[in-house]
Amino acid sequence: DMAGFYNDLGLDALGSEPANAGVVFVHAAPGFVKTRWGTEMPWWIKGPVRILQPLGRDPAVCAEAMLHPVFCTNEELNREFGGGGGVLLMTQDAKPAAKTDMHTPEAVANVWGTTRAVLDRAAAAEGKGEGAGTTPSST
Repeated sequence: DMAGFYNDLGLDALGSEPANAGVVFVHAAPGFVKTRWGTEMPWWIKGPVRILQPLGRDPAVCAEAMLHPVFCTNEELNREFGGGGGVLLMTQDAKPAAKTDMHTPEAVANVWGTTRAVLDRAAAAEGKGEGAGTTPSST
């Protein structure tokens, strides 16, 4: 989905920043997990969610997969995920996920530039002026 794609692009921008050398940003798609999600929704949404919920992944299994990179050494991450320039994209089974054809340097710069503009406007509205957060040098 687009929200996940934008997260991939934003993490790629952060991962390319020289100040973040040695930091690995991981974005994972956990898939459908059996949680209490949807309990606050109207009955007509809650009902179908509850019917489908048994098909979801066990939360403990999902957590183990999502935390896999946390417990890896840099060498293990590079071996398993092939590096990635500071960003690793991961499937629900803790396997490498490929970047899409739309994941280009231009898209990274566009998403990060828009993110920066929003953060700068928010900081200015709070009276803190320009420069909220880290800016990747590529923008």
